[in-house]
Amino acid sequence: MICLRFKISNSFYGLDCTDIIEVVPRIGMTAIVGAPDYVPGYFNYRGKIVPVADVSMLVAGQAAPERLSSRIAIVRFGAERCLGLLLEGATEVIVVDDAAITTAQSSGILTEADFMGRIIVAGGETMQLIKVMELLPEEVRNTVFMG
Repeated sequence: MICLRFKISNSFYGLDCTDIIEVVPRIGMTAIVGAPDYVPGYFNYRGKIVPVADVSMLVAGQAAPERLSSRIAIVRFGAERCLGLLLEGATEVIVVDDAAITTAQSSGILTEADFMGRIIVAGGETMQLIKVMELLPEEVRNTVFMG
């Protein structure tokens, strides 16, 4: 598996690159009325309106800092939709040995966040995978996606 590695505070997280369409610089967004704090807005991506979720806000309760290393990963969100993921420190793509994924043991840490995946070791660092399709609860999907 190839992952886009990013960080939140001092911890590393990863997105499977097969979910990613493109990584773009952080840009200005238009707010979505009624959306939760972790959805700072939407922007026009190649003629499509794409809502953005701030993964730092979801995981740690703090907005991703405005740095050059903060990027938006445009990901497939279902068959026809795109979602932007605002990520801190999204500057490195790493190869994760498939054996590390299939043999990864449960961390034993319980969380209510359905979008948090396995904790693996990659390049000597621990990294927790994010499950893209689990990021937005149904009520938020209904708010941010039109139709």
